Formats: sequence, C-alpha cells, structure tokens
Amino acid sequence: MQYKAQVNEAIKILGNILEVKKPADRIISFYFKQHRFIGSKDKAIISSLVYAVLRNRATLEFYLNKFKMGLTARKLVIAYLAIHEHKKLPEMTKIFDGDMYAARNLKGTELDLIRDHKNIDPLEMSKAEKLNFPEWLTADLEEAFGDNLATEMMALNQQATTTIRVNMLKTTRAKLKADLKDEDIKTKKTKISPFGLTIEGKNNLFASQCFKKGYFEVQDEGSQILSILANTKPKQKVLDMCCGAGGKLLAMAATMEHKGSLIGTDVNEKRLFETKKRLKRAGISNAMLKVISSENDKYLKRQADRFDTIFVDAPCSGTGTWRRNPDSKWNLESEFVEQLTVTQASILKSASNLVKSGGTIAYATCSVLRKENHDQVEKFLSEHENFELVDISEIYPDLTSEKVLQMSPAKHKCDGFFIALLKRK
Repeated sequence: MQYKAQVNEAIKILGNILEVKKPADRIISFYFKQHRFIGSKDKAIISSLVYAVLRNRATLEFYLNKFKMGLTARKLVIAYLAIHEHKKLPEMTKIFDGDMYAARNLKGTELDLIRDHKNIDPLEMSKAEKLNFPEWLTADLEEAFGDNLATEMMALNQQATTTIRVNMLKTTRAKLKADLKDEDIKTKKTKISPFGLTIEGKNNLFASQCFKKGYFEVQDEGSQILSILANTKPKQKVLDMCCGAGGKLLAMAATMEHKGSLIGTDVNEKRLFETKKRLKRAGISNAMLKVISSENDKYLKRQADRFDTIFVDAPCSGTGTWRRNPDSKWNLESEFVEQLTVTQASILKSASNLVKSGGTIAYATCSVLRKENHDQVEKFLSEHENFELVDISEIYPDLTSEKVLQMSPAKHKCDGFFIALLKRK
C-alpha cells in the first residue's frame, strides 16, 4: 500500500473516532477487521498516524483556527503532516492527489496552512494548546504537577512502552526472558518491579507461545507496583472490589501461591468474562468472580469485616493513561469527573465496612488529579477515625517522599497511577 493510501485510510478511521467518541483502539480494531486487505505493516503505519494526530490535537486545532479551518479528520491530518512531519507542498500534493486510493486534492485554506503555518507565532498558544490537554483541566493539572507541568505533560503525550509481568506461578523472570529471546522477542528487566520485563521493539505478544502458556500478562510497571504494595499473602482473604479485566487480580493471585481466597467483583459482566479466561491461562485456582450491581450490592454487605486486604481500583478519569489512550482526554468532561469523585467516595465507604480489624484497603486510580487521589484519601480519613495511613515512603523511599504514591511517566517512566494504603486500626 502506498503512503498516500495509508494517509487516506487514517483519515477515514480518524473520522469515525471523532464522530462516535468511542475508544480509539476499539474503532481501529473494528475498522481493520472490516478491511482485511490491509496488511500488518500498513496497519502499523496507519495506526501510528491516527494516534499521533490524537496526541497533538490541541496544537493542531490552534493552527486550524488560525487559518479559519473547521475541525475535520482530513484537516487535522493535513495539519499534522505539515507541522509535525514538516512535509512541503510538493510532497503533500502527491499524497493528496485524488486518485482511486488517495484523498482528494488540496484546495483553499488547506494550501494556505501548508505554505504559511510557519508564519504563525507558537507563543500565542495557551498551555493547554502547547502541551495538548483539555483547556478546562489547566488548574487541576497545575495543582497536580506544579512547576513540572510541562515536563509531565510532554511525557504523558509520548507513546508508552510495552511492559509485561512474569507469572511467578509458572516461571521465573530469567527463564521467561530466555524463552522470549528464543521467540525473537527481546526484553530488558524493569527497574522497579521485580516481576517485570520491558519489550524492545514491536512484537505480536499475544501470538507468543509464552503468552499462550500463561507465562506472562501485559501490564504496565506502575500497575505492577500497585499490586506489590497491596502486600497480599498466602492464606489471606482478599477482595478486588473493582476487578475490571483482572490485571491486578492476577498479579495479587501470584503472590498467594494458590493458598487463601481471592474474590474479584465488578459491575461489568463482559469484563469479568475476560478475567475468567485470563485466570485459566495463568493457572490460578483460588479466585472467584462475581458480578455486582454496585458498591452497595447485597452480596458485599454480607461480607462485613471479612477481608485481610481490599483492593479498590476505583473508576477514574484515566488521566494517568493518556500515553496509551490519547483520545480519552478529548472525550473527558468536567461533570463526569465530578460524578466520579462521588462514586469513589462511596466505594471507599463500602470497603471500610468489609475489611477486618488490622486489615488494609489499597485505594488506587490511574489518575493524576488530586481530587480523585489525595483529596479522596484525606476526606476518607477525616470521616473514618478507625483508619490510618500506611507510610509508603518507608516502603519505597526512592519512589515517593509522601505517605501516598503518585507515579508519573516523567518521574517513574510508567503510567500515572496513584495508591494509598488505609489500615483499619
């Protein structure tokens, strides 16, 4: 497939993303299933272009506005190729030549932008436009990062590395590293997690024999750290209250060595079905999954004072995962975030009734916003005098100087996860 055809396909996919506002990865996957003639190398180039535009959307919109151009997939791609890829008019004319497999010919303000965009002063951009985040989040992100805002936002706008967690129930990190090398998959050890490997280069991990045998799961290093901090042990009774697709559930299960009880609950039955398949592949025998209606489900109320550890991977804004999901930041709304904080507080309150005396609630999000993290913890502690904060800086002094842990791509080279350990006295 010629590059001009790849660009044309990227415009079509991007148009779908802008129109339906569903997760970009799902839309891209569905599009490729419907267009099986597109080869694997072409898919990689097309996807890369789509994600690059999504990552830089605010900057691109700034230039489109300067040339009084409407917001469309075509115009965003034109702006990206001209501004970020530095493609000149002769080359752009060949890409947009209007033949059977290419986008239609350039015209009007499109030509003006390609020729004259360098005449626009980038200093006129706001912080949000320059650093590519929603304008309405400016105050929240400044509160989160302070003087490091630019550094952190640039890191959040980079493509994430691929990290896997070794399933210690079936193999070791050294053996898995060697086995993957035999499959021409090169890795290096993660710096923080003792169970992690970072993948070097592009590989189809899900086609790997090691994956099919359950030797590893794809999991960000930050997510692995959260699971380690939960400190689950054999013979404990553990609840993963917002289990989702089960990444942290599987990680905690590996530390329990098939001993004890691990229960995963979630309101999404479809996601739990995926978790069930992952548990089987990983060879985990001590986990049970249950669909619940909410954090106030009757099943949960019957479990009062029963658990040694409750992991609350709370629903959140996902601002810490923008490296992987750049489209999500443009679909995020302030009203939704405010509603999330209400839900998070309610889930924490429910968890407080389920953990036994001396047990711990691990409250986690994949957000960088203080209102979802620090503020939630402070509010909870002010309303629950029978809980105290475990000082994470004593466990991981190199990661945090606070009692809680807020990770970030710039500082920790992983997604923006947060965790606080709340121990019942």
